[in-house]
Amino acid sequence: QLYVHDSTTIVLPDLLAQQWPGCGGTPAAANTLSALKLQLRLELRQGSLAGPILQAGRAHDRHLCLLPRPAPGSLRLADLGYWSLEELAQDDADGRYWLMRLKSNTRLYDELQQPLELLKLLQRVQGEPLDRAVQLGVTQRLGCRLLAVRVASEVAERRRAEALRLAADKGEQLSELSLALFDWTIAVTNVPSAMLTAAEGLVLSHIRWQIEIFVRLWKDEGKVDEWRGRRAGRVLCEVYAKLLALLLQHWLVLSQSWQYPDRSLVKCLRTIRKYALELATAVQTGVRLEVVLRRIQGALAATDRMNKRKQHPNTFQELLALSGSS
Repeated sequence: QLYVHDSTTIVLPDLLAQQWPGCGGTPAAANTLSALKLQLRLELRQGSLAGPILQAGRAHDRHLCLLPRPAPGSLRLADLGYWSLEELAQDDADGRYWLMRLKSNTRLYDELQQPLELLKLLQRVQGEPLDRAVQLGVTQRLGCRLLAVRVASEVAERRRAEALRLAADKGEQLSELSLALFDWTIAVTNVPSAMLTAAEGLVLSHIRWQIEIFVRLWKDEGKVDEWRGRRAGRVLCEVYAKLLALLLQHWLVLSQSWQYPDRSLVKCLRTIRKYALELATAVQTGVRLEVVLRRIQGALAATDRMNKRKQHPNTFQELLALSGSS
């Protein structure tokens, strides 16, 4: 089982600050006092979805995540917002695997307990990916593998520009080390090399973006962060109703399209939306519901797949290449 984990935040009107407090703000700034955070974990092979768990917008991902732990033997990918050496050590002890980006200020040590300088290690990387044993943390000394590969200069510059933009939005500054590290893709994992090569691990590290694409579609296509009401109860009713609709939508995708690696979620969601009124009527009246569901499933089966790309391969192409499939 392969899990990807992320959260997304819905900014709510200030009048909901007592029910769902946001990250603060000033009285003069509108829509900064209330926000709703959704925690989601998606199993990519079968498509099972845990969540959304609802939290206040000010809740920290790492400290307040309420999702159950995956089963032993599973592999988890998550953003740096969930970085916790204590949690990684617990997963390691329980037989769960993880693959994450390395937090830049984490101290590294070799097998002899001698400190390592990350930048010096990376500067030696030329063609082949770096794959070496390290220990993480001053006190934890958590054993794992460090994986890294140099990226194209245009990719590195694009990463730096985006990171600087986000930091400026938050009023933060990035260290010289953080900026330099954008020249590489870096990950750490406790998966043994016999089960996962460095090249495979670095490709898998890209899959974490699938959950970000997934939750972005909830906003772009599902409009979960939009409403017509002005009263607190009406706004929450609209948000909750859309979340329920999105869960039903995901079930429909699972029933017909998830087994195709080249499925296009955008096309699937737009296909389902064409039947929204017919489906809502069938659910409300209880008449012809099975017929409508079968019509939706048939339409999903005929939904176009993603086109293959040569210059910038899709995720499914990279995974098929690893498995030797075309």
